[in-house]
Amino acid sequence: MKQRVIIVLLIAILSTTLNVSKIYTSDSPTKYDTVRPYSEGLAAVEKDNKWGFIDENSKEVVPLKYDSALDFKDGKSLVQINWKYGFIDKSGKEIVALKYDYAFSFTEGVAAIKLNDKYGFIDTTDKLVIPNIYDDAISFNEGLAKVKKDNKWGFIDKNNKVIIPFKYDNVFDFSEGFVRVKLNNKWGFIDKKGKEITSAKYDEVNDFKEGFASVKLGNKWGVIDTTGKELTSFKYDKAENFHEGFAKVSIGGKDNNSRYYGGKWGFIDKSGKEIIPIKYDEVNDFNNGKSKVTLNGKSGYVDKNNNFTPDK
Repeated sequence: MKQRVIIVLLIAILSTTLNVSKIYTSDSPTKYDTVRPYSEGLAAVEKDNKWGFIDENSKEVVPLKYDSALDFKDGKSLVQINWKYGFIDKSGKEIVALKYDYAFSFTEGVAAIKLNDKYGFIDTTDKLVIPNIYDDAISFNEGLAKVKKDNKWGFIDKNNKVIIPFKYDNVFDFSEGFVRVKLNNKWGFIDKKGKEITSAKYDEVNDFKEGFASVKLGNKWGVIDTTGKELTSFKYDKAENFHEGFAKVSIGGKDNNSRYYGGKWGFIDKSGKEIIPIKYDEVNDFNNGKSKVTLNGKSGYVDKNNNFTPDK
């Protein structure tokens, strides 16, 4: 479990850490080994492996005493000393004592915590609102939290009512009202009532985005809608989520340990039609009506009518 804690903390910290060292604040000679970007008006700073926070005037408002500290979210920061976790507010006051063996940040008004080797949930006053009876738990998302019991995953609501029974080998977070679930080494989708949208028959699946999800059956990818109906046949070597009404698809590449390389790329629309021909070496998701693409070493932008504009 400690390994999991270390990995989660490293990901959370490194993903938002500026790649700088020995940074000076504007009005102080104090050196910091690490400074993270401002979040809600405060920036996490580290010196000699201890973390605290400075405000936008470079004033130290939370002393550097924590072994780890996450960025502020909704006025609270998850902090840790000697592998005990709690929460502070922006004044540095410990609003939740550092007594938990592990904790997640607050989402939807509650936070998952671990105490005495079991998981439960607290509210912002540190009241235990869902007892610590679960083997594992992840934060609430779209009104439900995934929890683990007897080596199986299910979902509960904030009243600790089991909404989706403990039967799945793995689950993800809800996206657009649907969640990926794993059973007998295959993936499918269910809705918030536990209704099966597709049986667990796919080898890989992505979350629903804009009403569609890309799924892999055998060695090929296709796309399904929220009823489980196939938008495309399973003919692509890679298919990704929709953005601005278009999804990237590829033919001719190879998967290597979940990394796809090679092949040619194009786009399909929500009718499954290939709107942008599958001929590009690289493509990016559409952003403001354009996609950055590369063809034969030359880069540029393609719009949704397949008009290409080379880089200047």
